[in-house]
Amino acid sequence: MSKDASYYIKNGDTRRALAVRRVKTRTKVALSGTPAENGTEDLFWLIGWLTGFSSRYDDPVSDMSGKPRPFQGFGKAGYDHFRDYYGGGKKRAVLDIDSVQARVSNHEKLWEVLDSIMYRKKKLDADVQAHISVPKPEHHRYHVEMFSAEQEMYEKTVKAFSDWYELELMKKEAAEARGDVYRINTIEICSWMRKLQQAASCPWIFPDYDASKGVKTAKMQFLESKAVDLLRRNKKMLIFSGHKETIEYLTLALDNVVFGKRAEFIHGGVKKEDRWKLIERFQDPNDPLSILILSHRTGAESYTLTEAKAVFLFDLDFNGKRIEQCYSRAVRLGQRDVVDIWWLMNVGTIDVNMHGLCLSKISGVNLAIDREALDFEEIAEEFEGDALAVAKSMDMEQFAREMLKSGTTRSQIA
Repeated sequence: MSKDASYYIKNGDTRRALAVRRVKTRTKVALSGTPAENGTEDLFWLIGWLTGFSSRYDDPVSDMSGKPRPFQGFGKAGYDHFRDYYGGGKKRAVLDIDSVQARVSNHEKLWEVLDSIMYRKKKLDADVQAHISVPKPEHHRYHVEMFSAEQEMYEKTVKAFSDWYELELMKKEAAEARGDVYRINTIEICSWMRKLQQAASCPWIFPDYDASKGVKTAKMQFLESKAVDLLRRNKKMLIFSGHKETIEYLTLALDNVVFGKRAEFIHGGVKKEDRWKLIERFQDPNDPLSILILSHRTGAESYTLTEAKAVFLFDLDFNGKRIEQCYSRAVRLGQRDVVDIWWLMNVGTIDVNMHGLCLSKISGVNLAIDREALDFEEIAEEFEGDALAVAKSMDMEQFAREMLKSGTTRSQIA
C-alpha cells in the first residue's frame, strides 16, 4: 500500500478503509513516512489491517481480576481501549493545556507490537543522512502582545462563550432535577473553539470588531515587517493558516508589499491544476511569486516548496503532526539553506493552548514511533516575543513555562 493510502485507513469506518479491507491477499505491506499523525490511536486500524484483524494482540485493558481479557475486536470498543491504554488516557480539553506532556502511555509495550510489524528509518539515521542532507531549520516560537481592538474582540468572544456555556449548565441542572439526561452539544463547543481561534487570528471578520482603533493586528504588523525584510533580500516565504478568511486577507495585504513581489494562496477552493501552476511559479527563483499562503489541510500534502527560506505559522491546527507536515514543504530534499520557522501566537489567547496541544501530540507520536520525545529544554530556547524585552540572562525554561500558561483557561469559560 502506498504512503498516502496507508494513512487513509487510519479511520476504519471510511469507505476507503472498508474497500481496502475487502481486498484478499496473503502479504500486506504499508509504506508511510507518517504512520501516526494526530496521536497513537492513528495506528489502531493500520495494525489491525496488517495483522489480519487477528487476536494476536490481547486487549491491553484487563478485567477486574487483573488477567488480560480476549481482544474485543477492531471495532469502537477496541479502538477506545487502544486509545486509552496507549494514547495517554482520556483526551484533555484544549483549554486545560498549560504544559507540554507527551500524549502517549505504556509506550514500551507499544514498541514491542511495532517491532514485530514495522521497519522504521528516520531522517537522522546515519545511512539516511548519507543520501539526504537537509539543513536543520531554526524554530522561533514568537509570542505577540495584541493591540487594544483585537484584545477587546477576543474578550467579547470569551464572554459570549461563557454566557452560552452557563446557560447550557442551567439547562443540564434543570434536566437532572426532572430526572432527565441533558448533554451539552460537543459540536457547539467545537464551534465556539473555532470562534476563539478566529477572534485570535482574524478578528476583522466579526461585525463588532472596532477597526477604528486600528485595522492591522499585532500579528499582521509583525508578519508584514518580516515579509518586507525577506523580500528585499529576494527570499521567498510560506504562510499557513487554518482559516479561509485569514488566507485570502493575507494575500491581499501582502501582495506587492514590496513592489513587484507577488502573493498567491492555495486552499481547498483552488483547483488541483491551478495549485500545481502556482507551485511551479513559486519554485522558479526568477518568478515574482514570492509569498505563498496555504491552508493547513492543503499545505500538508506532498508539495515541494524548497524555494521558501522562511515559514510562518499564522495560527495552529489541532493536529500537531499536520503542522510539522506544513513546514516540511520547505524543509525537505532539495533545500540548501537553513529555514526559519515562525510560530506566531497571541499571548492570552487560544493560540497558546493550541501550541501546547501541538507540542504534546508531536511529542507523544515521536515517543511512540521513534522513541524520542521532544526536548523541552531545547524548545524553551526557541521562545521569543514582545514579552521577552528583558536581559538575555533570564531563565528561558521558566519563561517558556509561563508563556504556555498564558492562554485561555477553562475557568474563564466555566
